[in-house]
Amino acid sequence: MTTNDMGAARIGDWTYLGRELRRRTREPTANFPFVVFLVLGVMLFGGLGVWVELLKFVISSSPAGLAGIITAVLTFFPTLIGTTSIQLVLDSANRGDKIFISFALLMFCIFFTFAVVLPIFAATHPVGVLRFSLGCCACGIWLWWIANGGYSTFKTMPPLDAATGGSLERPLPGALSGFRV
Repeated sequence: MTTNDMGAARIGDWTYLGRELRRRTREPTANFPFVVFLVLGVMLFGGLGVWVELLKFVISSSPAGLAGIITAVLTFFPTLIGTTSIQLVLDSANRGDKIFISFALLMFCIFFTFAVVLPIFAATHPVGVLRFSLGCCACGIWLWWIANGGYSTFKTMPPLDAATGGSLERPLPGALSGFRV
């Protein structure tokens, strides 16, 4: 499916991107397995380094610095955003969706820049870097959300048109020219 098949050419690139991002943000909320996987798989186990450093900070009897937590957060969000961006690029390339490929590459470049620049300021502005990095983590979780929310793996009900092999509105492949009864 190309971008033109998806209607972006008719409504404009920015409108298509906005609609698609809103749809991908809202749609997965109804899928309980998706939300559980996000919380357990991505946030709990994926962010295990952050949780360990946070626990060490909380139970420490001496005043502990934020360096461990900052390092854990600064390694979590680039990993999550980098892999999710690559996933979005590959998934969008299969559909010929240049708009989402561009969006994924833009997100990758922006957050790669943050991942490189933020450690420079960690020693002089630890609280600010931690806050900004936590915001980057939230963006990474949202990016993962929009990239994976449509997968049938996380849905409890199959699509209504699954038994027919897909949408009945799509054009059928092939041609009947030259066919005689």
